[in-house]
Amino acid sequence: DTSPPLDSAGEFLPFVLRDIEKYEVSYLAPGKDEISENVPLEHALNSWIHYIRTGEISSDETPEREIDLETTKVLVEFRIRSVVGDEFHPVADSGFGYSQLLPILVRGLLTDYKHTLIVEQPELHLNPAVQLRLAEFLVSVAQAGKQVIIETHSEHIVNTIRVLVAEDESGELATNSQVYYIDVNLGKPVIHELSIQEDGTVPNWPRGFF
Repeated sequence: DTSPPLDSAGEFLPFVLRDIEKYEVSYLAPGKDEISENVPLEHALNSWIHYIRTGEISSDETPEREIDLETTKVLVEFRIRSVVGDEFHPVADSGFGYSQLLPILVRGLLTDYKHTLIVEQPELHLNPAVQLRLAEFLVSVAQAGKQVIIETHSEHIVNTIRVLVAEDESGELATNSQVYYIDVNLGKPVIHELSIQEDGTVPNWPRGFF
């Protein structure tokens, strides 16, 4: 009977989806450079799922429905649109990546302005193309005025952020981006603080980083 906040493991995602009509967010839509204010969470979530699933930016004012919800007093069931066609399938039958991806998208959209989103290894169970688009989403969260900390081993995510920095004509993304690389020297951890330049390059890569 309650709507608990989304926890660190995403276990309360069904509660949020059950009450999805109650939420509005400010977010940066795929391919856009201006923040949209007070948008229904369902709209924002559908637009990003569609982009991550297909690589295509929805041209409609109302993005294609990506999640099919059925709720009763005691049960929340949600199904995901298939990669091709208009069929919907349970999350358990849609690949493990979806169960990992959905909580990240929902929490990123719901994170308040100037608050922090921390994601551990978002690349797990995702193919390289989806990793790139997820990195774009995480950067969009940062550009919407939120702090994003990503713990990752993914070269695809790091390089996508570098490309987005190079494409940002304002230079703000370079100023607001930082890479921390933890190395081991003589049995002790050493933290390398690396800046991403406006052209996307990272001077002084530590030995063995890639």
